[in-house]
Amino acid sequence: FWCLGRARQAPTGRAVGIGISAPQGCGKTTLVDTLVGRFAADGLVCAAASFDDFYLTHEAQRELAAAHPTNRLLELRGNAGSHDVALGTATLRALLDREAEVAVPRYDKAAFGGRGDRAPEEAWHVQRDPVD
Repeated sequence: FWCLGRARQAPTGRAVGIGISAPQGCGKTTLVDTLVGRFAADGLVCAAASFDDFYLTHEAQRELAAAHPTNRLLELRGNAGSHDVALGTATLRALLDREAEVAVPRYDKAAFGGRGDRAPEEAWHVQRDPVD
């Protein structure tokens, strides 16, 4: 199980990040849930974060679309430019630096009639323990 070996060989003070990229609906979440369980069974602490959870807020997405009215790709989430890169970078850096009490955003794709919005902070997952 290569992921486990990779986690055990992490540099001191730094967690291992494993990225999974695949088409929509192919089972990424199922695979991640399985990996989280497998790591836990081996005594490792891990956190899961989805690229989707770093979409801009609904309001920021509307502002982006309004600022670029000729770019139809910016009307909806999912395309380049529709993510909060600063939030994603800060969150992943905190997890990889093994910080405790890291708030991991969640995104509500059903909000605003399916246009989506970032969930309120009280709905975010808080990773209490440093990850391996």
